[in-house]
Amino acid sequence: MLYISVLLPYIILFSLLIRSLTMKGAYFGLKNLLAAKVPALYSVEVWRRTGNQLFLSLGPGFGSFTAISSYIPRSNNCVIDAYAVAFLNLLVSLTTTVFVFAVMGHLATKNNEKCYLMNAEKVMDLVIAQVLPPEAHPPDSLYHDPSSIYPKWLNNLPEYIKSRILPNLTDCDLSKELNKVMIGPGVVIVTFSDIVSLFSGPTFWSIVTFLLLVNLGLSTVIGIIQGIITPLQDTFSSLREHSKLLTVGVCVPMFLGSLLFVRPSGSYYVNLLDDYWVSLPLFFIVILETIAMAWIYGARSHMR
Repeated sequence: MLYISVLLPYIILFSLLIRSLTMKGAYFGLKNLLAAKVPALYSVEVWRRTGNQLFLSLGPGFGSFTAISSYIPRSNNCVIDAYAVAFLNLLVSLTTTVFVFAVMGHLATKNNEKCYLMNAEKVMDLVIAQVLPPEAHPPDSLYHDPSSIYPKWLNNLPEYIKSRILPNLTDCDLSKELNKVMIGPGVVIVTFSDIVSLFSGPTFWSIVTFLLLVNLGLSTVIGIIQGIITPLQDTFSSLREHSKLLTVGVCVPMFLGSLLFVRPSGSYYVNLLDDYWVSLPLFFIVILETIAMAWIYGARSHMR
């Protein structure tokens, strides 16, 4: 069961990646992903968010690695495991990033085409109202491929017509549309929902995608809960006889506390939790763990 819960999400993610790369506008999203933004390297906020992402994706300081590693043989090579976890995390992060930017490029292209069509309808209304000459009427083929036909049509208009049209049109900018769709904590939900709607049998794939996200969340929570339960059982041996009761006793308060995030103001607390309440304490916890391991326990003892 563990192999299914761990491997299945990545199989589905790889399938969604292949589908996302074939979508219209995916190239623009990937181009934006690979565009070098050198000034961002000097931003403290960028490095803070990068460190936050590393903490949340690799999981140091949560205790889950320590708890899970207590079940493997003492002869196991933990150095190889550490490299394997870091490499697999990098691979999955890159795959997810390419997938998200490809779909975001598709969404931005689709929204930009809607902007083109709305502008074309405005021009047609002005032509019908005889505010603009008939030469300003958009071509009928515009609806087949707005992304390529609209800019050509607008640029080929005579200057005297273009000067009368532009004040009535909305500024359609693909880069601005990409920035709009990338804003907000629900980007992943929007991304998965949009690509699933393009599949045949979207209802089935929507259920599969929802189960994928739930499975990823539960897999993460299981590791965190194990990092709490295992030390308690190691410290108080009497708790080993009541492992189910202990699990319920740990999960119920966490469940009641999480109800705060489903309230109307929940997204505000999620952002606080994501940006400050978790990453900052974890930073100091990991530093103290490193000092304890290297200074108190001894680096040489750890290497042996």
